[in-house]
Amino acid sequence: MKTINERHVAIINSVSDRSTGKICYGLYKYLYQNGANVKFCFGYGKKIKDKNIYRIDFNIERYIHAFLTRLTGLQGYFSNFATTRLLHYLKKNKIDTIYAAALHGYYLNEKRFFNFINKYKIDFVYIMTEEYAYRGKCGYSYECKNYLNGCGKCPHNKEYPKSLIFDQS
Repeated sequence: MKTINERHVAIINSVSDRSTGKICYGLYKYLYQNGANVKFCFGYGKKIKDKNIYRIDFNIERYIHAFLTRLTGLQGYFSNFATTRLLHYLKKNKIDTIYAAALHGYYLNEKRFFNFINKYKIDFVYIMTEEYAYRGKCGYSYECKNYLNGCGKCPHNKEYPKSLIFDQS
């Protein structure tokens, strides 16, 4: 089994500079300072000048992704150009381990991302900083118990991820 210093690690998060971004950036700094070959990839937020930090998307792509999510109710299906750039970056840097926190946020095609991880047998650690991953793509728990029966008729459909027409919960 490889040690962390023998691995090529990527940390992926939606933002760079707030909330889960602070957690991921802190993990990046810790691993880097301890000799790990690590990259930090994020969707949007404050640019950080460092050769090992990579911003995945452009603002226009995120706006298009958010717009399409509002129309279709589907989050995590768009941002194909940003996803292609990320997958190319991961391949180029021979990443064999990924730590991810917030994969949602209008910057990533989640299906393509997970298919890539599976195809290249990349070790994957999901840092559970929120409930989105196991709550049916729901950004809020409140007192809602819909997820216990498969969701549907979401009382927060007009919030994040916002959908104006279709309820895809």
